[in-house]
Formats: sequence, C-alpha cells, structure tokens
Amino acid sequence: MFVVRPGIYNIPNFGKLDTRKEISDSQYLALYENSAFPFIQITEEAVVFLKKQKLSEKRMIALISRATTKEELTLLLAVKSSKKMKALVEEIENTF
Repeated sequence: MFVVRPGIYNIPNFGKLDTRKEISDSQYLALYENSAFPFIQITEEAVVFLKKQKLSEKRMIALISRATTKEELTLLLAVKSSKKMKALVEEIENTF
C-alpha cells in the first residue's frame, strides 16, 4: 500500500517510528501527510484505502502539492478529482 524505506526515524509532530515493524494504515496515512517525512510513496493499492478515507479537497490538494513523481500525481488524482486539482496537477507536471 505505502512503500517506506526501512529504518528507525524520529519524525517531528509524529514521534519515533521503526518502519521495520508492522505499521497500521492510519499511521501510514499520517506519515504520508507529514511533510517532514519524505521517505514514503504510495502504490496503486493505496488509492482504494485513500478513497475509503474520504479525504477533504484541502487535504488532497496538500498531498498533490507534495507529490514528487508523475506517477504519484496520477494516483492521487485517481483518489479524488476536481477542476482545481486537475489544474494543480497540470501545473506541477510542467515543472517535472
């Protein structure tokens, strides 16, 4: 669902985390939303989980603005789509 580089991390506004141990999906989501932790990526399986979470447009825009690859942008747009989000994705894709 989420791909995290294995290790022990001390993350601001989250605490200490050992990614070699099992982590719940809600913790993965909190990590993914935390801008201080860049070592996490989503997969196609995460799209289904994110749809179930019914994230607000504001949270989705925050996730889209932190995306680092075109694939990640496409996956996030598959979760929830609006004119505002599509425009933001096009703008970010032009910078890659």
